[in-house]
Amino acid sequence: MPSLRARNRARVRHEIQDAAWRLFAEHGFAAVTTQQIATAAGVSTSTYFRHVASKEDLLLQPLLASSADILAAYAARPADEPVARGLAAAIRGRTAEAADTDLRRWRAAMLTAPELGSRVTLIADADRGELVRLAADRHGSGLVVHLVLAAAEYAYSRWIDPSAGEQSLVALIDAALDETLTGDWR
Repeated sequence: MPSLRARNRARVRHEIQDAAWRLFAEHGFAAVTTQQIATAAGVSTSTYFRHVASKEDLLLQPLLASSADILAAYAARPADEPVARGLAAAIRGRTAEAADTDLRRWRAAMLTAPELGSRVTLIADADRGELVRLAADRHGSGLVVHLVLAAAEYAYSRWIDPSAGEQSLVALIDAALDETLTGDWR
């Protein structure tokens, strides 16, 4: 169990993130100041900067954490499991863990920051490399990792597209992974 200090840091970080996402969705990413976020979260500006490196961090950090979670989930899968099936299960599991309301709130906030779009990715480069290495160690090739990730990232890009309307990320990921694992193209 995390220490009281770690739990308090996580709580404050969550309150700051929650306030930021709400403000970004309401006023736009560029229009919101760090002072406004700190005030809305009920913390001082100095406390804000102890927990957050930048406004961008509030939108991009959850992706890095999710990427690391997918890597850890895949690494914990049985070594003899086919790569596509194991990685798909890791991606599905992590996506399903995220609360739909949190996903929708993050998406609404993110849509106000199109300048960050090129930095948004389902899997960080370092985690992608580690997934390929794990798959190659287990099965001799990491190629399938790229295929499965491409399917998940396709679904993710459809979900984040502002013209796509409100769709479920979980449903889009499931459909893309199902097509990759069992589709007629194979």
